[in-house]
Amino acid sequence: MKIFIVFAALLLVNVWALSYQGDIGRYTHVQTLLKATAEECAAGAALFLNEETYAEGRIEFDREAGQKYADAYLAYTVGKIKNIDVKSYNCSLSFDDDNCSVTARITLTTGDVFRLPFLSVTRIQRESKYEHVYI
Repeated sequence: MKIFIVFAALLLVNVWALSYQGDIGRYTHVQTLLKATAEECAAGAALFLNEETYAEGRIEFDREAGQKYADAYLAYTVGKIKNIDVKSYNCSLSFDDDNCSVTARITLTTGDVFRLPFLSVTRIQRESKYEHVYI
C-alpha cells in the first residue's frame, strides 16, 4: 500500500509539473508577442507626424492617426492569439514631442492563464518606447 501511495503522489506532482510547464510556455509566448506588438505600435505611431508643424521645422506627432494605427495593429495581433481567452485589450500611447518619443503600453485582460488552482494571472501588460534620433 505504501508503494501505491508514493506512486500516486509522484504521479500527481509530475502531472502538476507538466501542466505548469505547458501553461508557462503559453504565458511567455503571449508576453513575447505583446512585447513585439508594443514595439511595433510605438514605432508605427511615431511615423505619423503633423505635417503643418513639420513644414515649420518642428516635430509634433499626429496623436489621432497614431492611436488609430496602434489600435488596429493590436486588434490584428490579438486576433491571432488562439490559446488564451482574451476578454479585453487596450493600447495607450504616450507622446513626448520634446524628446521625439512615443511610449506604448498594452494591457490584455484574460481568463485565468494557468490551469492550476493555486496560480492566477488574469492581466498581462507590456510596454515599449520608441525614440527618433536626429543627428
